[in-house]
This record gives sequence, structure tokens and C-alpha cells, in this order.
Amino acid sequence: MLNVISVYYHRYSHCEPIFVGRLAYDEGVSHFEYDARFLTLGLNLSPFKLEMHSLLQSAPLHPFSGLHGLFNDSLPDGWGMYLMDKDYKKHGFVLDEISPVDRLTYMGSRAMGALSYLPDEGSQFHSNIEEQLILDQLAQESIDLYTGEIDEVLNHLAINGTPSGGARPKVLLGIKDKETISGVYDLPDKFEHWLAKFPIGTKAEDKAEGAIEYLYSVMARNAGIDFPETKLVAGENNNAYFLIKRFDRAAGNKRIHMQTLAGLVHADFRIADFDYERLLKVCSAMTKSHKEVSQLFKRMLFNVISGNRDDHTKNFSFLMDEQGTWRNSPAYDLTFNRGINGEHSMLVGKSGKNITSEDISLLAKTASLKNSEVQQMIDEVFEQLSSWHYEAQHYNIPDSKISEIDNYITAQRKRLIV
Repeated sequence: MLNVISVYYHRYSHCEPIFVGRLAYDEGVSHFEYDARFLTLGLNLSPFKLEMHSLLQSAPLHPFSGLHGLFNDSLPDGWGMYLMDKDYKKHGFVLDEISPVDRLTYMGSRAMGALSYLPDEGSQFHSNIEEQLILDQLAQESIDLYTGEIDEVLNHLAINGTPSGGARPKVLLGIKDKETISGVYDLPDKFEHWLAKFPIGTKAEDKAEGAIEYLYSVMARNAGIDFPETKLVAGENNNAYFLIKRFDRAAGNKRIHMQTLAGLVHADFRIADFDYERLLKVCSAMTKSHKEVSQLFKRMLFNVISGNRDDHTKNFSFLMDEQGTWRNSPAYDLTFNRGINGEHSMLVGKSGKNITSEDISLLAKTASLKNSEVQQMIDEVFEQLSSWHYEAQHYNIPDSKISEIDNYITAQRKRLIV
């Protein structure tokens, strides 16, 4: 397989990407070397784990299988990796012989964020791109593949599904009014970059996932949390598809550099060993903005009060503009999640579950937030979440699920009112 590949950064739309450096892989570990010309731009793509010099920098073996966090963020996990593996096998490859660097070339120019990789093996895998896409067809194929009804990944799913992260089936789309096309490459005029999530099965609770996530996005946005535009699209057989506008793309096919918290600090998102205090400290160091820290604190409050316990280190990201200034990405993946044994993925204060006002006060002190600021945030979040029971009845969400979420929010109100 490949030993050395080239990394490029797409700083401006309609301009040639900038050569960043070379990435090599040997004996289970990757080695990266910045190009001296790129360093003169002063753009620090990964402030914590890559030094700004042209010497060779080796990645640790863990947690990303010998890959630097910066580049691991260009790879999918869960659903996207599942599709990639099936596509590799479809083309006759032995998975044990494929390195993380090989997988980067499979992603090529389709990776999320503003990095791309050459050679672009993915463009050779999928030379015949089917432009026009039908949402219901994509959803049904994704559900059938996820549940094992079919085994072979179809070409358009491999193209549009592999770049995304997370466990649920999803694809990248270009949307203009009611027209839907492939969304992994540059889009024609007036099309916008979106991501669509599909149900994971055929049970009523499975089909309700899209509606629940959509309502959570509305409540979060109304509570003052930065959240991209979202849609809920009705499908066949009482399915509902959750669509979210991509924040790593902007008008004119502009690509925006992003890093997850996991990639920035080399944290394994599958292990619940991180906490919100460190997240807020990373945010402060990255953005140098009290406003950005406050926004993340409010997002934490929303997660705690609404029961979004899947708040791991890949569900927080940072965006860098073309001048090298960092800010929080908009929120994403906010929905009700029971968690493992009812635990949040990240500690709040000293607690992972049954979080108290003392835990929140302890965290507020580390973030230099006044009690009055925190109380206002709590009130704003509770005010919006109070609409859950009424709004949820207008969607195909089982009564049992509506009550479960409503009871959780009510219990949190009793626990956190100070």
C-alpha cells in the first residue's frame, strides 16, 4: 500500500489548495513534515499536538492507530467507516492490509473540513458519480445496510456516506429547493451543503429519532445556542429524516478548517475519561474569548438538563478561519441519549450522573462565570425545554418516549433549581 501522501489545505474557494506537507506511514506509526513554505503563512492547523517547524513529527500509537489527531479528524467513524470497509472489500482489498494513511487517500478531496489528500484514491474508486439523489431511496438503502438486509454497499452510498462521523446512517447532500444531488464535491450555483441522518431501524422509537433531534435543535437554537439551520423531512412509511446544514462549508463552496476536541488533544472519544473543565480550558486557549467559553458552558447546561449524555470529545469542534483565528463550531448531535448506565460521557464538576447545582457552580468558577450569568443561562434553557411535551405531540414520537424525556427534564428542574 502507499507509504507517502501529500496533504493540502483549502484556504480560499475557487483557488488552488495550498500544499501543507507530507505524511508517511511505517510500522504502525505515521510521520508528518510541514512544508517550509506553508509555515510562512503562520496558520497553526493543530495547536496542541503539532509543532510549527519543518522537522519530522511522529504520531503516538494511541489513540488513533498511529495517526495524528489532525488527520484522524478527516476519517469517519461508525457508519462512515462501516461503509468504507464494505467498499474496500467490494473492490477486492484485504482490510488488514489497509493503513490509516491509505484510508486518507480513499477520502481524498471528500474529507470533512478544509484538508484534502493526494493521491486521491477515492476519485478512482468512484469515477461514475450519480448526481441526482432521491432521499427516500437513500434512506431505505441505508437502513437495509445498517440492519443487514443487504450486504453490498452501493456506489452512491459509498461516495456520499463515508465522509461523515457518528453511528447513525447519514449522507452528504447538495440541496436547492426540492432538488437533491451528491454533496461531497463542489456544488453548482445556488445549491447548499447539507447532511441527512436516517433512522437505524423500523420500530416506532427508531423512526422518531429524526423528529427528536430536530426538536432538540429548535429548542437549543431558541435558548441562544449557536446551531446550524435544520430541517425535518417526512419520508415514506412514517419515516422522518433529520437534515442539518454543514458548518464546514460556506457560500461559494468555501471549505472551513475544523478540528474535533478529540483530534486536538488526542483523546479517545470511546473512553469516558474527559471532563467539561478541560473542554472549557481548551476553548479558552484556542479562542481567547470569554464569550466562546460562555457559549460552551451553556451547551453543557443544555446537555445536562435535556439528557444528551452522548457528549463525548468528538461532539465538540473548533473552526479556524483563513487568518488562523479559532472559534467554537456550532452545536451538533444534540438529542436525548440515555448514556451508559445513565452517565454523561464527560464529567460535570465531580459528577457524571445525578449532576447537582454544586457541580455546576464548581465548573462555573473555573470558567470565571458569575452566578447571575449561570442562573440566566439555566432559566433560558429550562424555558425552551418546557415546550418539549407540547411540541413533541405534533410529531410521530411514541407517547412513551415523550413521557420519558418530559420526566427527565422535570427531574432535572427539581435537582438544579437553586
